Amino acid sequence: MDSILTNATNLEMEEHYRIEFDVTSAHKKRQKNDMQPEFSYVHWLVEAPNSKYVTVNIDEYKNEPGRVGVGYVSYYNNMEKNSPVLERMKNDKNLKFLCINDLMDHEKESSKIAKQELDRFYLELYPQKSLAEI
Repeated sequence: MDSILTNATNLEMEEHYRIEFDVTSAHKKRQKNDMQPEFSYVHWLVEAPNSKYVTVNIDEYKNEPGRVGVGYVSYYNNMEKNSPVLERMKNDKNLKFLCINDLMDHEKESSKIAKQELDRFYLELYPQKSLAEI
């Protein structure tokens, strides 16, 4: 999704989720129920115009259907679960936002393989280092 963080759109989202953002801002350390601004914003752009619970200026919410570009992966030790989802992400030419939720049991031996596969996935997805990387 080609999107620009607009002040009006961001304010609409923040107003709708005022309590959640206030709770997040009160934490000194990251909590599992924190609002993640980038993730929230991308989903707000996609979902708010279609919601019966909020009213937004539809002209501010333009995106091409089928070109959302949001990826979410629940990542486990089990590569039979992980592999198809990672493959879908690699093949998504519109991917703009990717969230990989670490649900691995790091005490298990299988986490080593899962970590190696995740490293491989990132190297395939981003073969060139960013200018921001050392």
